[in-house]
Amino acid sequence: LRPAPAPLMRRLLSLALLALAAASLTEAGSGMSQAIPRGSILFTGGPRGLEEQYTPRVYAVDAGGGKLREVLVNAEEPRWSPDGTRLAFLRRTDWRTVDLFVMRADGTRRKLVTRFTRPDLITEPNFSWSPDGTRIAYRDAVAGKEVVFVISVEGGKKVSLGEGASPIWSPDGKRVALVASDASLPNSPGRERSLFVVKPDGTGRRQVTFGYSVFGLSPQSWAPDGRRIAFYPCCLKGFSIVDVRRSTTRSFLDGTVALPSWAPNGQWIAVNGSGTFLIRPDGRGLRKLSDLGTSASAPSWSPDSRALAIEDRCCAPDIWTVPVSGGHARRLTAGWRYDYGTYRPQWQPAGLSASRLAGRYVSPGNPTDSVVETELLKTTRPVQRLVADGSTTVVDYDRSCMRTEAWQPLAKTTTRFGNCGGRVGFAGDRVAWTGGPSSQMGGDDWSVFTATVRVPRLVTVTGNPWGRTRPLSEPVGDGSLLVFSSWGPCRISMSPPCASEPKKNGQLYRIDGERGVTIISSPGLLTPISVDDGRVLVDHEDGTYDLLRADGSLLRSFSFNAAVVRGIRLEGRDLAVLTTTSLEVTNAETGEFLGRWPVPGENARLDDVQDGLAVLTVGTTIHLLRLKDGRTAAIDIAGANVLTQLEPSGLFYAYRVDDSRYPGRVRFVPFDELPLR
Repeated sequence: LRPAPAPLMRRLLSLALLALAAASLTEAGSGMSQAIPRGSILFTGGPRGLEEQYTPRVYAVDAGGGKLREVLVNAEEPRWSPDGTRLAFLRRTDWRTVDLFVMRADGTRRKLVTRFTRPDLITEPNFSWSPDGTRIAYRDAVAGKEVVFVISVEGGKKVSLGEGASPIWSPDGKRVALVASDASLPNSPGRERSLFVVKPDGTGRRQVTFGYSVFGLSPQSWAPDGRRIAFYPCCLKGFSIVDVRRSTTRSFLDGTVALPSWAPNGQWIAVNGSGTFLIRPDGRGLRKLSDLGTSASAPSWSPDSRALAIEDRCCAPDIWTVPVSGGHARRLTAGWRYDYGTYRPQWQPAGLSASRLAGRYVSPGNPTDSVVETELLKTTRPVQRLVADGSTTVVDYDRSCMRTEAWQPLAKTTTRFGNCGGRVGFAGDRVAWTGGPSSQMGGDDWSVFTATVRVPRLVTVTGNPWGRTRPLSEPVGDGSLLVFSSWGPCRISMSPPCASEPKKNGQLYRIDGERGVTIISSPGLLTPISVDDGRVLVDHEDGTYDLLRADGSLLRSFSFNAAVVRGIRLEGRDLAVLTTTSLEVTNAETGEFLGRWPVPGENARLDDVQDGLAVLTVGTTIHLLRLKDGRTAAIDIAGANVLTQLEPSGLFYAYRVDDSRYPGRVRFVPFDELPLR
């Protein structure tokens, strides 16, 4: 044999080294493409729809990441058949009754299997497939008791397994494990639960755990050999494994929540509660796989036991995949960004990708029913509030939830927020809502929420220097400064709260990120009415106004006749004051009076001031008034309830039209296209 040429030898050596490195990465779990198996993850939650009332949905996403697929609408508790070819799910017909359906993975051949009643005190029905995919065990309510039945997926006669809940089939299909009341347990006779096994024909029922209170809403997990069951015994007691034949139990990880899930190959048990852990069935080899996994559902194994799908609700509310050999977790969903929950992940048993499942691909964000036509936004609800900053406007609709939307006409994007009510303010990229009161023990509870256009997930503003019983003003902002105020405190149980009490003890706050910070306090009121260039104009509601820096220090005070003032706005050096008869302009820096111009009509409303132009609205007409010479131009609107905002980018105005499908309109006019620019 002749030796290979030197260049070829070098090439072969390089290929060998690359192969060795790839194998090393796979073993270490660092390479995501090698560590995460193919297939998809099914879960509930996800982006809510556009319905007034919440409708549960089922979604799927590929295990390696990708687009979000909406599999089912108005469906709960999906369960894959063991071979992954069919999907069972529940659909509520009313608050007590649910229908159990089965369909193929692609959504075809949907069939109603049975209808049953939800028990009074249990919020979630539960069921499981037999290993051969021909039967389903489920919990029903009979005469106020929980009873487990077995029924063929083709329908027909059901078989009672007796009292119990959370039925789980053994791997060989010869037994069903369930939890049921155990009067022998101390403290709460008849209410504590133990683990039982029973044959699927209802015979041979036998208790297998003694002295343990089994958490009935957490699914139990059979070992693949069918000899043992892992379960959560409730109340920070780790998890336990019971030998089904001998009824002997061993406990692990005492002092924490640990929801167990046995690996298909039987080598590991995954648990979560304060993170995700792996442990051998004999208790050896405990290691923490991830800080993620703080949830109320057990991890879901990939069919080949190489990875886990986990749900995390605490710090990053999303579905993740984690390679068992180590390496980085991968986020699959965008709940952290778009403000929705993701629950109970399930790995597709047959390794089917999301594209092969029922449904359709959807945006990862909350959906919008608004329609954009160039520089016009058409909305399905009338616009109740319009605020703007820069090239973005935030509109608030007449809707119980998901009522706020940000529109960026230049970027051609819309973003829907998942809020439910509240008074909205906007500055830069940040939106804030002040809401309340909600009646709580000891007083009326007022709250502040915030989000950004980039990350529209609502979070509660922390710090709460305003306390519980202090009503909050509408947020007002510009640029990087977003402020609101409070007053009080007020007496409990007044509607509207504090209506008969004098307003006093005002406090002004700014929102720094997600934290509320006190700027200044006063014995009187400090209602913010205008913000510009790091300054806040506050109204004491007695005819006096203070211009403050962002730190609360005083720049200048102004005094006007409160009886005739109808509105006041600040922009740059211009302080525009609308009275009953005129628009007066004062230099905000020096206090010098600059001019007075007649208003275009009675009942004029001063909406905004920008770059030397004031925007006044009279009925359905928008008037632009140039502050330096009083010249005006009018824009007639073919609609009602006109709202306006003027920014350096242009004029935003909203109005209502006689259109049953799209009664709301928001139009954008670039600044260089305005009259008097």
